Amino acid sequence: MRTQTARRVVTVAGATLLGLTVSVQVGFAQVSLPDARRTKNIDSSAVRAYDQCTAPTLVVTDLGMPPAACPVSNVVTDDTLSMIKCKIWVKKNGKLRLLGRGFTVGDALRLRLTLRVTQPNVTTNMGIQAVTFSDVTVDCPKDPDAWIVKLNGSVSEFIEVGACLAPDSGLQLGNIEVLDAQVLNVLNGKVVAAPGVLVQ
Repeated sequence: MRTQTARRVVTVAGATLLGLTVSVQVGFAQVSLPDARRTKNIDSSAVRAYDQCTAPTLVVTDLGMPPAACPVSNVVTDDTLSMIKCKIWVKKNGKLRLLGRGFTVGDALRLRLTLRVTQPNVTTNMGIQAVTFSDVTVDCPKDPDAWIVKLNGSVSEFIEVGACLAPDSGLQLGNIEVLDAQVLNVLNGKVVAAPGVLVQ
């Protein structure tokens, strides 16, 4: 998601792709999805991921700030991989792309997406109708595959959404909402980066 701003950017950790949708065109023989429309590519920068602050232990005295905070930590998230820049693209044709630089050669990365799929004309016990499936969390590429960082410290990879959804590959068609997207360090399974911005 590109935003025009005159300000320089500061870290906003934990931002996600909430509410963004990729509509993959399918033939609507009997039932149309309400408000279905084509969308543009999702193009989001990703920032370093940090642990959530669930039990604040610090009192903040700066003006304009919440009164409590936690020391920065990376227990659940990853702090072992270096990273200068990272972007996540979700193309309107159903392809995913990860672009990044500043990693170390040999680092192994993977995308983890949380998706909500709605489709028309699905056969159910109540007849043929439009349905929304339970949210699914998928890894791209699927284990044991991973994207390996190149000699120059960069990664630039494409993958079809359908390949990530197997064995439920039928979910690759319809209205696909991207509820969350994360970049994983495959070696330890921890989140390296998530969609967000850096304002300074």
